[in-house]
Amino acid sequence: NSFKIIFLILFFSIQNLYAADFYKALQDAYLSNPELNAERKNISVSEEDLKISKSEFLPSVTITGTKSEATTKKLTDRDGTSAAITDVDTETQTVTIEQKVFQGLGGKADLEKSKIGVNLAKAKLLKKEQEVILSAAEAFTGVILANKKFKINKENLDLLERQVETDQNRLESGIITLADLAQSESSLAGAQAQFINSQNDLVTAKLLYEKIIGP
Repeated sequence: NSFKIIFLILFFSIQNLYAADFYKALQDAYLSNPELNAERKNISVSEEDLKISKSEFLPSVTITGTKSEATTKKLTDRDGTSAAITDVDTETQTVTIEQKVFQGLGGKADLEKSKIGVNLAKAKLLKKEQEVILSAAEAFTGVILANKKFKINKENLDLLERQVETDQNRLESGIITLADLAQSESSLAGAQAQFINSQNDLVTAKLLYEKIIGP
């Protein structure tokens, strides 16, 4: 199906290290994404409408029945002889099958409309599947890249912090000038800003991941 095709295309673009996690992420998105589930629900509703439209052309069966029961007590005539005893227990059941005759173009139009509705709902689901899977792939790779960027900036920040400490000691020893220290401190300030940005980018990437794929 379309999910497998898109997965195969994206699968080979991901490093083997992340292949299993990548597949699970796409599978989670495919099965639990709320937008996809809404489109699947729309298909169910459209198919139910189609069943109703088709039923207008099917025969109808009506079952009716009656049951009566009467009992008389033993009676005697005037001359003392026994009268006839009458017990009544009857049951009647009728089955009626009716075939609806052509009732104009309205019913046919409703049927065709319902068929179009089902096809349209399926087409919308397919389109949404492609959008969600691609978005899930972007969210997955986005988290990986944001995490790598965060780690690189953290390492760079640690390095420059140590550099500033070293330069402070070198300044005290007269090895470098105050301008050299100021340059190191300026680099450290830039690294701190980049680190904060990468930290925010990682949080944003994770939130997007949870929105599309789930926690």
